[in-house]
Amino acid sequence: MGNDRLIIGGGELKDGEEVARVYKVGDQAPPPKMIPLENSAEFTLGPIPVGSDASPKGEGNFYGVAVWKDAIYITSNGDDTKGWVLKSEIKDGKPGTLTASIATKEQVEVDAPEGITVATDDSALVISQGGEVNMPGDSLITTYGSDGKLIKKYTTGLNDICGIAYSPITKKLYGVDFSWIDPAQGGLFELAIEGDTCKATKVALVGDDGKPLALDRPTALAFDKEGRCYISVTSTGKDTGDKPKGGVFRVDPGL
Repeated sequence: MGNDRLIIGGGELKDGEEVARVYKVGDQAPPPKMIPLENSAEFTLGPIPVGSDASPKGEGNFYGVAVWKDAIYITSNGDDTKGWVLKSEIKDGKPGTLTASIATKEQVEVDAPEGITVATDDSALVISQGGEVNMPGDSLITTYGSDGKLIKKYTTGLNDICGIAYSPITKKLYGVDFSWIDPAQGGLFELAIEGDTCKATKVALVGDDGKPLALDRPTALAFDKEGRCYISVTSTGKDTGDKPKGGVFRVDPGL
């Protein structure tokens, strides 16, 4: 949000209690050990509580965040019949009330809005519909106008696209597929949209040791200004002897 604020969605609370938080971090990267404590947030967005008109069971699991046309948009996975994208309008540099804005499932008939970004020409919101975790190949890429209406939807053949982002250098769209039903099918994909189709091509990655690198249950990705890609994963792919430990991989410029 501008050059000095960081917006973090939430997934740790119950549906109906979940919030997103805005932190003022300055125009430099925050310190490595910055802990986003509740009382250090400049603004808190939400919750959308149980019993609200838009979401009787309340909203929760805020996956992705994007800022577009003076508003914050957050993908949410509370009411599965709606697939809400939430919205907070920014006025005088301050975010307003968080409201249910785009009922994605009603428009595309596929559940779970997760990844979200803005088209490179600033014309639309681009959202990935993760789909049902036990249904292979149902994940979509969708675009929406500022009126909240669907512009286009594209089948991808992927299982659960959790995160999407454009390379600032090549302007290509990339996504990470968590692939609940078969993690071996997941990974990083280039999503090439041409006309009415979206072709998903898996990107082969090589580790520092020169060996092929598999992404184990990737959840999100982001690019920096120089074109480096950062990908978060649920597991580092290492045998920890305990529960899998998350990590972040960095991919050199070139995507």
